[in-house]
Amino acid sequence: MTKAGISSAVTMLGAILKEGAKSYEEVKNFCRKGKITRGELRAARKELGVITTQSEDTWFWSLPKGVGSVSKSSKGAKEKDIEAYLRDQVKALGGKAYKFTSPGNSGVPDRLVSLPDYRVIFVELKAPGRKSTALQLKRQSELKEHGHTVLVIDTYEGVDDLIDQIILGE
Repeated sequence: MTKAGISSAVTMLGAILKEGAKSYEEVKNFCRKGKITRGELRAARKELGVITTQSEDTWFWSLPKGVGSVSKSSKGAKEKDIEAYLRDQVKALGGKAYKFTSPGNSGVPDRLVSLPDYRVIFVELKAPGRKSTALQLKRQSELKEHGHTVLVIDTYEGVDDLIDQIILGE
């Protein structure tokens, strides 16, 4: 049981329970697919303060009120703050968010996210409310034409949405 494993378990458990209560079997199967150990799941349950209730023969897990929502406000955030948050969240899932530069090719996305399931996502990060430049839009379009996923994220919530999509396999 590692610190990174527990962090990944917290992220995954928070994502699955964010939508509402789930049976223990659903949680266990979901975490097994994500290669979360029993010890990591137990630690994540404790860290999130998961509430367990029983209905007939089935145990259900749910989050306490206010847990599972974005804890950070994007108001006043800088691009570098959102970029660091993305890097940390991807790392918690066992992935990498490489800083992407391509000499001689201005306008490429900021990060190349590489996931353990072989998926690659290009991410352009912006300060809240900022938009991609014309050159950045052109580079994003070129990558999409080659079949790549390209996202523009300008909030912590946007990062959380990406993480939820990764965890839920969307």
